[in-house]
Amino acid sequence: MSTSLLAQALAKLGELATSLGTVLTNIAGVQATANTIRTDVTSARDSVNTTTNNARDNVKAHVTAAVGAISSSAIKNVYTVFPTARTVAGNGGTGGIAYADIPIAAVNTAKALILGVRTVYGSSSVSFLTYRFISSTVVRAEASYGSGLGGGVDIVWGFTVVEFN
Repeated sequence: MSTSLLAQALAKLGELATSLGTVLTNIAGVQATANTIRTDVTSARDSVNTTTNNARDNVKAHVTAAVGAISSSAIKNVYTVFPTARTVAGNGGTGGIAYADIPIAAVNTAKALILGVRTVYGSSSVSFLTYRFISSTVVRAEASYGSGLGGGVDIVWGFTVVEFN
């Protein structure tokens, strides 16, 4: 018995439908795999973003703390004085030192320096003036001298005290 052309066509259509079902099943599997990959990538992205944000916040916190520890100015106090003070002979005789101890406001000498504003005194011989801390409240102003300057001479000294934070 021979099969009719219609039966053959229906059989082929049945095979085609089966193949189409297999293809659709395979496409559904690919779609499921793609969805899994998308979920994994989204999770990885979110993890990277979280890690990056945490690192940024950590850096920001450290920078904020470091900047907060820096005062707005490195200099705490600056003042210039031009006192007239009578000298005392330092080591007696010519070629020695005459000095005057000049009181100042208390400073932390470890964080302060003295800048000589007036560095030369003109007498019968030129004297070079220097300044140093002898305590937190006293600057010793010294003049090296030859003949003509010693103890008992009034000198206008000049210096600036800079104290840092």
